[in-house]
Amino acid sequence: MDLEPCWEDVVGDLVEILLELGETRCARRTLDFYRAAERDRRWRVGTSVELRCRGLLRAVDGDLGGALDLLESAVAEHGENRWPADLGRALLARGGLLRVLGHTWQARADLKRALAVFARNGAASWHAAALRALVGTVAAEPNPWTAGEPGRILTALTGGHWTDQEIASRLQLSLMVVQREMGGPGIGMPLAGSF
Repeated sequence: MDLEPCWEDVVGDLVEILLELGETRCARRTLDFYRAAERDRRWRVGTSVELRCRGLLRAVDGDLGGALDLLESAVAEHGENRWPADLGRALLARGGLLRVLGHTWQARADLKRALAVFARNGAASWHAAALRALVGTVAAEPNPWTAGEPGRILTALTGGHWTDQEIASRLQLSLMVVQREMGGPGIGMPLAGSF
């Protein structure tokens, strides 16, 4: 049984990291690249992962309604499969956006469900991110985001506040897997020319 992660296991991390670093254009190109590679190489991108990433991109662009639609689709994509970590990440993003939109009770429900998913999967970092997001739903607060601050909306949707070490670990794993899956570095990846 092969337990090494495949690129579809880390593409969501890679896109989120690029967004956290302010590389929105590169994040979009990276997701588009993998979508094209999926067709060419018969890779399977998790639909929920792609929808969540596209929702994050929409939110960063300021289209909160479009982002919410995509995040709702990402959550719905899991159907009866109630416990995968990707569902937790979709719930975390949707809960964060609902909080930003002022729907505190709906946000709390999503964030509590995400917390349960992460606890069940032993995902300590994501569990901590969901707890941080849940704290923000204790009392109604004004919209914490303005159009000039895409980084704050991303923090609300991903549980943000990752340490440099956590970001470096996630990025290192993502790049290692992508390099392995593609058979070597520098074969047209948009990430290569970005930094």
